[in-house]
Amino acid sequence: QQRPSEPLRVDFTRAHDSLRDDFTQAHDSLRDDFTQANNRLRDDFTQANNRLRDDFTQANNRLRSESTQSYGRLHDEIVANGQRLARIEGFLGVGMPTEVAEQAAGTATLQTDG
Repeated sequence: QQRPSEPLRVDFTRAHDSLRDDFTQAHDSLRDDFTQANNRLRDDFTQANNRLRDDFTQANNRLRSESTQSYGRLHDEIVANGQRLARIEGFLGVGMPTEVAEQAAGTATLQTDG
């Protein structure tokens, strides 16, 4: 003999199981959506980071190359100006002989008034 509350218990158990299944499916679906969104964001961040690193490296290499070229031109201009100055000094008969200039450069001291 079945008691009157037994059908209610069966119905409650079925409803409970159905809700648990629905919740589990919704939870799994949300977890999957979150994982996919997280992976997309991670990929986007990695790509942006790589692009920035590449842009920085290219800019750095360009600046290094331009600086090297500028230093080379500056060196060439300094040498050319030194040669011009030596010719002008020679023409005018002024300036220090090379040996005296080398000695002065090696023993130069700071002089102060007083």
